[in-house]
Amino acid sequence: MTSRPRLLSRSRAAVAGLALGLIALGGQANAQSGTAQPGFYPEHFDPMPTQGMNLLNLGASQVLANLKPSFGVFLQYIDNPLELVTENDETVQSRIIKSQVRADVWLALGIADLLDVGLAVPFVLAQDGEDLAIFNRPDQTIDSFSLADIRLIPKIRIIDGEDAGGFGLALQATISFPTGSQEDFTSDGKIRVEPRLILDWTDYDSGFSIVANVGYHVRPKIEVHNLVIDDSLTWGVGVRIPTPAEALKVVASVYGAIPFDDNVDPLTGAATSDLRTTPIELAAALELTVGDFVGELGGGFGLTQGFGAPDFRLFLAAGYVPRCADPDGDNICSSDDQCPDEPEDLDGFEDGDGC
Repeated sequence: MTSRPRLLSRSRAAVAGLALGLIALGGQANAQSGTAQPGFYPEHFDPMPTQGMNLLNLGASQVLANLKPSFGVFLQYIDNPLELVTENDETVQSRIIKSQVRADVWLALGIADLLDVGLAVPFVLAQDGEDLAIFNRPDQTIDSFSLADIRLIPKIRIIDGEDAGGFGLALQATISFPTGSQEDFTSDGKIRVEPRLILDWTDYDSGFSIVANVGYHVRPKIEVHNLVIDDSLTWGVGVRIPTPAEALKVVASVYGAIPFDDNVDPLTGAATSDLRTTPIELAAALELTVGDFVGELGGGFGLTQGFGAPDFRLFLAAGYVPRCADPDGDNICSSDDQCPDEPEDLDGFEDGDGC
């Protein structure tokens, strides 16, 4: 029997020899012959603003202090996130995206000590791919530079962990505007929205924390041959682990997405579903905090062969993330508190000076 090509991301180190895919091409594929097929946004690892407070691509319940700004950059090298292989023997037919270098620049601002609003602007600085004939674009490849979808990320804290035994709760939404390019696989071409519920627990004595995110990714329905890209349930769990060096921590996250729509068998037209094709990744990093500055060095890889889960990724991040130290508990940051060890007496005279 002739092998049928499939489009997928391969995670050889994690799932060696697993023959799975998302687009199975055959004589009865569901595309109109000669019509260029749309691209889509395959990435599942979108780093959060305020690294060191948030955790890699996961949100935490903590928010920036009122009118405190944060800024930084998150650099990535992503290897082989999307490729075409044959179904039976996994022979590589085309690497749609062979490699990618990406920089996410973030800005954020705290408001009223209850919420913060982040903005992430992702630039694909360099990427490389092979022929796009599978998308009816023969002799074409992706452009080497592209702006991806800009993300607006508001978050509101519902429960402050410092008031609830370390347990925190927040709601967050990621709104992705279609500033990228479908042709270059940096956008779906329409707005995407992902509301998330954030639950975490922090041991304030040791600095250990664990965070869980559950979200619903609302995106436009895109059908390419038999691949159906639509809404999905997103999830992630992460930890921040202290080390003997006070300024150094280990952070890690595992995350994935479960699609709600089935794909379509190219030969029968019947709906097909295979949970093994859902993307799941693991990422980890060393996190160094010096004053209000944070730096991270780490990497990750795909645990399954779902589209967008790469063979591996490497990343480096640096940013300014102000911490509000308040040892006397009067809700005035030490940097603005003229009496940092004595609470404000609220006598109606200069009640904002901390004395």
